Amino acid sequence: MAIVNSEFGLPIFIADDGEKPQRGAFFATNANWSLSKIAKAAYNDPSAWKIINKNGWNTSNLVYRADSTKCSSAKRESSWALTTLSPVASAKSAFIALCQKDAKAMASFPVRSFKFPVIWIPDLEKMPLPVSVKPTSEPETQPVGPAVFVDPVKADIDIAVDPGKPTSDGSGGGSGGSSGGGSSITTPGTPKPLEAGMGPFVLIGGGLLMLLGLLVWPVTKGKKRRR
Repeated sequence: MAIVNSEFGLPIFIADDGEKPQRGAFFATNANWSLSKIAKAAYNDPSAWKIINKNGWNTSNLVYRADSTKCSSAKRESSWALTTLSPVASAKSAFIALCQKDAKAMASFPVRSFKFPVIWIPDLEKMPLPVSVKPTSEPETQPVGPAVFVDPVKADIDIAVDPGKPTSDGSGGGSGGSSGGGSSITTPGTPKPLEAGMGPFVLIGGGLLMLLGLLVWPVTKGKKRRR
């Protein structure tokens, strides 16, 4: 029974379990399979090996050699598979190496290890390439820092005024405020300034001085006349 690739959520059919390759799935090969035989089973056309050989997932993940079944043949650049049109090996041919020593361990494959390469069998109509079902990255979150206290006086922030109470410019809010700005307002704790005019003690002192002057004035006047 096919197992599932964890990265793509797609089945892997295993040759050692008697399973055959299918389009739109992975296929774990063994020594009994060639590219032409795989193409015959998957597409009913042995010449469709070129579709498998030049597929983007295979060229990015598999080893390529000058001959797919001769593990002693030279390794080749996988990009050469795009221009490899004949199944016969040549100086510039590049085929998927179906060799045991070219099997790659991939983290997305199950824990079960495969002795031979696992290749992708594309479905040209529905799924030419496997699509990852895992998110590429975690959503970024903005770090939350400690709350910052802002001094409203230093920051020059307007403070709400209680309606009905006078503000520092002499104007009041609400119905109790005055439209004029001539009066000065004191804040709690500030000494009250002296009001204009003469206080009662000043009046009393002035009266005493005047009375004393009236008493002294005749005496000083008599002295002047004697002289």
